[in-house]
Amino acid sequence: MVSGVVQPSTTAIKTLPEIIKQASQSPLGIFALMIVALSIISYAFFKSAKPKVKISIFFAMLAGVVAYGVAISRAASATSNAAVYRVRVIVLSSQGTPVDDSRVWSSAGGEAMRVEGGWQFVIPAAAKPADGRVTVYAQVTAAFLTGQTELQLADDYNPTVKVQLSNPRLADVQGIVEDSQQRAIPGASVGVVGYDSEAQLTKANGGCRLMRRTASRYNCTVRDRDTDQTTRGVKQGISRA
Repeated sequence: MVSGVVQPSTTAIKTLPEIIKQASQSPLGIFALMIVALSIISYAFFKSAKPKVKISIFFAMLAGVVAYGVAISRAASATSNAAVYRVRVIVLSSQGTPVDDSRVWSSAGGEAMRVEGGWQFVIPAAAKPADGRVTVYAQVTAAFLTGQTELQLADDYNPTVKVQLSNPRLADVQGIVEDSQQRAIPGASVGVVGYDSEAQLTKANGGCRLMRRTASRYNCTVRDRDTDQTTRGVKQGISRA
């Protein structure tokens, strides 16, 4: 034999006025109230009517309810399509400071407008992707910095997103050091100005490889070990990989 104590439910049962009040705050709630009200009225006034009268009244009320439902649906759709998302974008450097000179674009298209402290996209709700996902991109070409973040367009029509920039590239700078007669210079020291500790010696074919740095142009130095002559700003034979 199993015995136990039944605990009373802690969920409060709402009264009829409360239910009606909450339902009346939305179009679908009003739609449901109309169906209930029409059902009660039909039963009260036509319970003793002939079957044909009942059927006629039923279809008449059904048509009215369906028409009201279609009108609500169209009104909601028109309101949704007329709305626009104003997406604010803040671009941050790898140190977390705001960046003002980046290029910003999104997968939803449209031109990014400059606003105080960042950029802004205006995306019509009708142009929102089916899954609501939009990717925002940012780039600083001169510094090899890129970043992206994904945004879910939903009920918030004024979202703010942050794009963190980083330098994901691991490629090197490689080239060949030649003299004025286009002959390879082996054993020459080649380095990027400001990064002397990373200097490399050219191989037998004059080739060298340096770590890529965040700059759009590279000011290299080449030093001949035999003459200790240094040449700065060498561009011929040095190219970015």
